[in-house]
Amino acid sequence: PGDGTISPANLIEGSYGDSWRMFLDNGRESNYFVEYSAGDNKFNFRPGRGFWLLSRSAVSINQTVSSVTLRNDLTYPISLHDGWNIISNPFVNSVIWAAVKQINNLEPNAVIHGYNGSFSTATSFAPYLGYYFYNNPDSNRTSLRIPYIGGTLLGKQISKSPVLPLEITLKSEDELQSKIGI
Repeated sequence: PGDGTISPANLIEGSYGDSWRMFLDNGRESNYFVEYSAGDNKFNFRPGRGFWLLSRSAVSINQTVSSVTLRNDLTYPISLHDGWNIISNPFVNSVIWAAVKQINNLEPNAVIHGYNGSFSTATSFAPYLGYYFYNNPDSNRTSLRIPYIGGTLLGKQISKSPVLPLEITLKSEDELQSKIGI
């Protein structure tokens, strides 16, 4: 979450190849994983972009960044390419996927897939995680607007927030214990 572009080499400890490896998915049907290359800006962390990051040790990042700039409709657009995209939430608050689908007029079967040992369909777009989203090449979609849902915006407050359904989940050690919707 947050605005700016940051090189992974400036945030992840250890040497590349020995301690960690990183990949992006270019959306193609073959040769879709592109491995990190130092100095290649497409691997910089930025709002909405997700990666596969493999590390021999836990990765802990403590970085101060500015909040993203919202559009007048209280959304932030994340860039897409055709095919599969690894996307991330640009906010520190979860966003209900149904709200993303509604504001972008996505087809009813448009889903995001989270990964926790195996892929599963997600109903919430949580911060600090990556999700797979299929951008149908026939849609000509170049971005996905993510609605800001109240709370704290990385140090900035906004005067109004859209009224959308609220979902609260309780997890213990990454296992869902309870979920309620309001």
